[in-house]
This record gives sequence, C-alpha cells and structure tokens, in this order.
Amino acid sequence: MATRTLAVPVGDREVEVDLHTDTASAVAALARFVEAAGRYDDFKVGLDTETDSSKLEYTVKNPGPLRTIQVAGSATVEDGSRFTRALVLDMRDVDVTEIAPLLVQLPAYVWNIDFDYYVLAREGVWLQDVRDLLYTDLLLRNGKTGAYYRGLAVAARQYLGVEIGGKGTTQVSYDSHSDLSDEQISYAGLDAVVTVDLATPLEEAIAASGQETANELEWRASRGRMVMQLRGIGFELDRYTEALFDVEERRDTRPWPAWRSCAAGGEGRWIWATPGPAGSARRSTLTVPPRCSRHSTPTPRRTSASSSPGTTRCSCPPGHGPVAGNASSEITSPLTARR
Repeated sequence: MATRTLAVPVGDREVEVDLHTDTASAVAALARFVEAAGRYDDFKVGLDTETDSSKLEYTVKNPGPLRTIQVAGSATVEDGSRFTRALVLDMRDVDVTEIAPLLVQLPAYVWNIDFDYYVLAREGVWLQDVRDLLYTDLLLRNGKTGAYYRGLAVAARQYLGVEIGGKGTTQVSYDSHSDLSDEQISYAGLDAVVTVDLATPLEEAIAASGQETANELEWRASRGRMVMQLRGIGFELDRYTEALFDVEERRDTRPWPAWRSCAAGGEGRWIWATPGPAGSARRSTLTVPPRCSRHSTPTPRRTSASSSPGTTRCSCPPGHGPVAGNASSEITSPLTARR
C-alpha cells in the first residue's frame, strides 16, 4: 500500500501519484505495472530519477546518490479513456535489488538516457527496453538552424501545453536523508507523467516525417552506447592479432591480377609474411608458373623462403606462344613491412 497519494495537476487533468517508502509496497506496485504491460497493447511507461543534489560536486555529469525512481504508466482502458497513474519510489528506504527484476521488464520512455540510465545502472538496474525521447525530439528538428538538445519542460510546453515548475529549484532540493515533501513528490511524479504523455505525439510526428526506422535505430543504439560507456568493451589482443594474420594470409595467397602474364619460360614470385613465434614474421614465397595464351589462371605453388622454387612449364601443346607481360621475378607486398 502506498504511504500516501497526491493528486497532481497535469494540464487540464489530475493524475494520482503514489509514494512508496517500503520495499514490499514498491514491489507490489511495480508488479501491477508489469501485469498491465502484458494486458494492454498500448501500455506505455515513463521513467525518471531524482538524485541527491546537496553537494556542489554533484552535477549532471557527476550525479549524486539515487533518491527517487518515478514510473508513470498509461493505457487506454475499457471505456476508451486514457488512464495514467504514477509511482514515486523513495530509494532511501526501498531495496533496489528487489525492484530491479521488475523495472527491467518495463518498456520505458525516458528523457535523456545519459543521465537516467547511468544513475540506474550504477545501482545495478540495467534497463533492457529504453527509448530516449530527447533524441526523438532532436531528430524531428535535425538540420534546422539552431537545433539542439532541449529540456523536458520545453518539449512539454510545445507538444502538450503543460507547464512544469520547479526546474532549478525543487529539482535540486533532494538529499539522501530527509523525508520527501509533497512538493518533491509532485515534482518527481509530474516528470514521469509528462515523459509518458510525450511518447504518443513524438512518435506520431516521427511517423509523419518518415523517420521511424532512424528513430528506432537511435533508440537501440543509445542503450548499446550506454552499456559500452559504463562497462567498457572487452578486447582480446592475442585473438585479434591471430585473426588479423589469418585474414592477411588468406588474402595474400591469391595472385594479383598484375601477375597474370609473364614472359616465356619465366615465373613470378611473391614474397609475404606469416606469423611466427612471439609475433615475429616469417617470409615465404608464392611461385606463379608461366602461362601461355590458353592459360588464364595458373595454380600457384607455395614454398618456404629457404627452399629453391621449382620451375613449372606450360602443359599446353607446342606452338602456343607466351603471353607478353611482366617478367619481373619478385614482387613484395607492402603488408610484409610488419616488424
């Protein structure tokens, strides 16, 4: 059961915002949201966070400890009306490890993934289906003079006609220990409600502009970018080097078109490098047999650098003249410059 419920004005309507200050009630409330996501095809979730701003070193780039997670769910119900309800979870008292498995099941719209995803991932909550409406809004204005990332309040005013108060005041009033005031609860809940309300007009605008695919790719890429940014990218240098040598060798053992002609009785040799001990390179040769006018592709013979390459004569009947062309005996690939 919610600790208390507030009716928060959102434009010309009011939305109920439930505050949860214990783990059991928070888990039960989120479970109902997960159940609703499976029941209603158009169920949407807006997600937002507030952090401790009590110290000067806490900034957007270096946010303080997580204080609240607010989630707003919205769906069209049986009578055709749109129903929205919001939860504010006080993370001073709620165990994040208990709610994390439920949060990651929700398809969440956010405004500025760089902030919210970071704050939640730091607590062990790695959202799976997250859609950043900040990028959607920018995509709609991309290419226009003065296009830039905008705040939630500006977008709410343009698309919803809703004014969000408290930016720069209530927004930075949270700490890690005080009880939440009604003003702080209302501010947090309103941000989540406005986020979910923006989903429909922004998605409709993207569809009308023909940029649905670009928007979807941006959403998917932004989560991947955040995971790489926070977890790093695993890189196995030894395996990469081994694969690189393999690619070079497979490519280098194919005769270049420039060698496909040679003087009568001559043969061309290509010298290249293959991996040796401790990353060293071993020189080898590729012998290209001579060809007559009936040969188009000779069969190369690969030999080590220490052996004497044999001479392969044309097997065509006598009387076929040689193909005029390059008679140079050795060609060195630039890839053999490895040291």
